[in-house]
Amino acid sequence: MDNQSPAPLESPFPEASKSDTPEPPVFKPAEAPKKAKNKLIPLFVFLLLLALGTAGYFGWQNYQMKLEKKASDAQPMPSPVVKVDETADWKTHIKSGGLLFKYPPEFILEERDKGFYVIVLEKDKSIPQAGISIDTRLSSIYSSYEEAITKSSENLIDKVIEEITRGVKISGTIGPGFGEGSSITKAVLEYEEYEDSIVIVETLNKSPYIDVFDQFLSTFTDSWDPYDVVEVVEDSVKKRICPDEWIVNKMPGTVTPSPTPQEYLIINAKREEIINYDLSWIKSNCSVKEPQAVY
Repeated sequence: MDNQSPAPLESPFPEASKSDTPEPPVFKPAEAPKKAKNKLIPLFVFLLLLALGTAGYFGWQNYQMKLEKKASDAQPMPSPVVKVDETADWKTHIKSGGLLFKYPPEFILEERDKGFYVIVLEKDKSIPQAGISIDTRLSSIYSSYEEAITKSSENLIDKVIEEITRGVKISGTIGPGFGEGSSITKAVLEYEEYEDSIVIVETLNKSPYIDVFDQFLSTFTDSWDPYDVVEVVEDSVKKRICPDEWIVNKMPGTVTPSPTPQEYLIINAKREEIINYDLSWIKSNCSVKEPQAVY
């Protein structure tokens, strides 16, 4: 037997050539558009910066509020304003009928006529028109409060009238006549419940009287609590008027002492009791300096 291999059998189908066989399609994943991805980056950065800025702003505001609170806590609380009564140490005068006013302690009060007062410094009491005058005799002179204002201001030049509590204040220069050219200030006050319902207060515009004039006016009242009045100079304040005569009655009488005081003054042909008068002042300033005995 021959050792030769049998010849391969030939396929009945013709072998297709490699060039005639179609290759399968190759699918590649789609690439993300690069431009869209690049647009998101600035937006992200912007949002991040916005968040950081907002957080920083509110953090700064909170820090400032804490500083302000700390500073306010460190500051002392303001003390309450206490209104000081600058007339607390002034002397008090109560006229019969109920009108009360106060005046500075360094001034003296003189009743130079019934119902006509002057507050003045001791050194100025002999100077005409010095001090501040208070005239309570005018209810019988003026028929009304309005007339008192008119009459009180009619001889003033360049006058200024302003409303005040219980009346008006009038400033100006005195026209032709007595006191011409003098600058004065006066107040016309009305007290309906007071027996002398019209009061006129007046002063020359000279220191120290004009300096305390407004304060002086503020003390006038016809409504006051007696429990609030500590020191009072009553209406029996010693009068300083020069008498026509000073009499001591030494005429013999009964054994029983007379209830009528034996020493008295004669002023304008009328008997006046010495208890109401400043005898030391009379001795220093009047021609009648000593009592005259009458038997």
